[in-house]
Amino acid sequence: MEGCPESFRGMTDSEKAENGGVMKKRKTITLLLAAFLVLIVSAFIDGFDALAGDKPTVKGSGTLTSIDDDGSVIIDKKGYEVNPSATIINRKGKSVHLRSLSLPAKVRFEYIQAKTGFIIVFIEEVRDKKIKKIRSQP
Repeated sequence: MEGCPESFRGMTDSEKAENGGVMKKRKTITLLLAAFLVLIVSAFIDGFDALAGDKPTVKGSGTLTSIDDDGSVIIDKKGYEVNPSATIINRKGKSVHLRSLSLPAKVRFEYIQAKTGFIIVFIEEVRDKKIKKIRSQP
């Protein structure tokens, strides 16, 4: 009986077959539990990403009158921080730096509310007609 594991020595063939079947079932159950655990952990991590990531944005429009040295802006006499990765679009539809906008500028913007205040994530310079359409929407 060389080559047999120590636990199989002294067993009959039917006992060995029975024990082998139990071991296969254990391996299968262990494999299924491991796969299920990986699935649960990945779902848990995805859930945290959803909570931490995309906050709902609020849309607004108004007149941008000031850009401060710290990157914050004044729109309709209200102060907003501007996210460094915010998208800034000029009247021609091109992505530009915030400081390249001519002041005063009519803008549409999107912001999120954070513990520190309102943070703009998108600004688009528009013509007056587009502003009136936004304000008339419910």
